[in-house]
Amino acid sequence: MTRHRVDICRQGLREGGFNETQIAELVGKIWVWRSIDIAERDGDAQTQGRAAFTQMLERRHAMRHRVAQERGVMLSPQVNSSPAGFICGSPDKVAEELAELADIGIAGALMQFRLGAMSHEAAAHNIEFFMRAVAPGSRREKAA
Repeated sequence: MTRHRVDICRQGLREGGFNETQIAELVGKIWVWRSIDIAERDGDAQTQGRAAFTQMLERRHAMRHRVAQERGVMLSPQVNSSPAGFICGSPDKVAEELAELADIGIAGALMQFRLGAMSHEAAAHNIEFFMRAVAPGSRREKAA
């Protein structure tokens, strides 16, 4: 999904007269938001993270509709509550998905490790495990 959207952006820039160097520079300023749940095994992350992520999206959707009813204003009507911004799995799976984002040529990802009503302890474990198991192998770490 992200690659497709960035490709559309690149095409629009080409049609607008930008050269490939300019396009790479502009795409290199794009940041994406990703919610992340990581566990030893893909199935464990799916079990714990998918439910928290889905519940978070449902609560956001309900909140937007409640505000619309109470105030007559629809917050972020263009927001599509889909799992496209969710990375969930083992350290290898999470690293693979983040590497794919890096390969697109964007600046980076803003990462959210606490999903909805997830406990502080679960979110802290998510961050600590990511920093131990994924971050040391990241492209930026290797470049340093």
